Amino acid sequence: MVVSNLTDAVGISAGPDFTCAVRSAGTVVCWGSTALGYIAVNPIPNPSPLPAAVVGVTNVEGIATALGSTCALFEGGNVSCWSRLSGSVTVTAVPELTGSVAIANGVTECGLLPDGKVICTGGFLASSITVAGDATAITVASSSIDAAVGSPIGCALVAGGSIQCWQTVNGPGAGLGSAVVPLAAATAVATSGAHTCAVLADTTVACWGDNLFGELGNGTTEDSETPVPVSNLSGVTALATGWYHTCAVLADGTGACWGNNQLRSNEGGITDATTPVTVTF
Repeated sequence: MVVSNLTDAVGISAGPDFTCAVRSAGTVVCWGSTALGYIAVNPIPNPSPLPAAVVGVTNVEGIATALGSTCALFEGGNVSCWSRLSGSVTVTAVPELTGSVAIANGVTECGLLPDGKVICTGGFLASSITVAGDATAITVASSSIDAAVGSPIGCALVAGGSIQCWQTVNGPGAGLGSAVVPLAAATAVATSGAHTCAVLADTTVACWGDNLFGELGNGTTEDSETPVPVSNLSGVTALATGWYHTCAVLADGTGACWGNNQLRSNEGGITDATTPVTVTF
């Protein structure tokens, strides 16, 4: 399905039940649910079936959506976020992330600085904290619904292909701990907080974490604390994790998904898939 009235998108981010895009002019449009003020339009419709402009937000270079909030990376490296979890929508600066070249949003708000340092703030954190260094890309679990104590709430792809993930220590509010994942060289990483997947240099995928619905893609529903190969999958160019499923884009332009099948109606039924199932666009 083609999104109506949007032909100049240069960036996009999908939240749990809404989506936002950056247009070529640096403005932002969003569509979908506005029940919690995900979309900072005025007045706020609920829902918004068509892309609606985010009022007063310009010169945007990147966007990051999560459960209950949206963050924007502006020209020059400033970061601001907005939500309507309590009261009216307010676009609020996040000075701790100033100078970022990339952002991620979810359980916490994180920014990647030009020197590779990753700083996270917000959420349950009492103050900003450095969680990784020498990073080239970052990902954060979209919400605390996903993240469990001891499971990654964020990960960084580190120069050279290693992956460093961070997690809560002794429950929310007690700080963050980080560790390097024992994994072959990777080119991309995505985490839901409950499970994490990485694209490896050979274009295959490995996943680890919860596996209740087969979201690790190895043909089982057994959890794994260490990365396991996704069955019969190669040629992967991009990857995304949902709460209980994972999807990949392949070099031939097709896609593949595995895990919870509740939202994949084009295959008929809601049978979960413990190995990748081809999805055509």
